[in-house]
Amino acid sequence: MDRPSLSAHGLSGVCETLLIPLAARVVESESDAPAFRDPRGVAFARLLDFDAANVARDRWNKVGCQARTVILDAAVNDFLQRNPRATVINLGAGLCTRYWRVESRESLRWFDVDLPSVIALKRELLASIASEPPDGGRQYATLEADVTDHAWMGQIPRVADEPVLVIAEGLLMYLDPEEVQRLIIGVTDRYAGGELLMEAWSPFVRRVWGTISPALRRTGVSLHWGLDNPQTIEAWDQRIRLINEWRPGDWEPQRWGLLRYAPPLRRSLTKVIHFGLAVSALRLAASASERPTQTA
Repeated sequence: MDRPSLSAHGLSGVCETLLIPLAARVVESESDAPAFRDPRGVAFARLLDFDAANVARDRWNKVGCQARTVILDAAVNDFLQRNPRATVINLGAGLCTRYWRVESRESLRWFDVDLPSVIALKRELLASIASEPPDGGRQYATLEADVTDHAWMGQIPRVADEPVLVIAEGLLMYLDPEEVQRLIIGVTDRYAGGELLMEAWSPFVRRVWGTISPALRRTGVSLHWGLDNPQTIEAWDQRIRLINEWRPGDWEPQRWGLLRYAPPLRRSLTKVIHFGLAVSALRLAASASERPTQTA
């Protein structure tokens, strides 16, 4: 049987960015003292038969992906601890394997959403790995969709008593600013009362790093959106409330090479942001005094 491959599914250009975060997780998983383990990601890499160390040789991209993995894994586990019955929607999921890393809870419905070619590859990879017995009330599904076409929201069945967490990791920087705003407001409309975890790169990274990064140059992709201040997103809709903010550049400074000597620059590059999506502006105002302290 032929191995799964990107080329067999017509994946090139922007979709080759699938391998960059996967390679970063594999390199970390196979290190002597890993900050996390990703056995499913390692299995994917072996099936795809590529050199993870070579793909992850761009230090800043590699460490940035590893840092956001640590941050988002912890944030998702925190959400699931607070909401044992939950729906998680992972937008632009690529070859993300977070579903298999998060802790088991009472009931979890998880949807990985991405372009049809990406989902076809992921399904082939999963079919090539030995199946596991059902895990309690957990359900995993993939959904073929362009996230900028909001029709995907109607394809995910709602359960009235299940809080929803939407994740946008490694996605928004590739969208046009208008698409980002429409997507976040659309998610707020559809999943009011839920939460949003998103990664944002700074405008500096969008302008400069998108041009000089060897890893990004190899893919031929363009970066279109950047964010300095999360309050910009709060201003889009009164129902959007900032809960927390993390800087991947704070994670293990010694890993960042020369950037370890430039903390302000290192911290300014990217951020992971946690928003609450209030049901109404009135509910937002009532809970304003309860806003948690931000992590700078």
